[in-house]
Amino acid sequence: MTKPLSKLEIKDAASVEIINATEQTSYAEFDHAKEKISNLKNDAAETAECLASINSTIKEHLARMEKIKKLDFNY
Repeated sequence: MTKPLSKLEIKDAASVEIINATEQTSYAEFDHAKEKISNLKNDAAETAECLASINSTIKEHLARMEKIKKLDFNY
């Protein structure tokens, strides 16, 4: 037969269980946050590429407009 646990031993065992449960949740939340950050970095890189493409298109358009201005059509 086992000896009954004291209140202190019960509290210690409960504390260990709480710590273990909290630790697992914390790891899961941390992994989820890391994944979200990675996704945000990928989205930011994709957005930067799109903005660079738009900027290039605008510059090309402005260059064509300057050429048209210089042609001076007089009718």
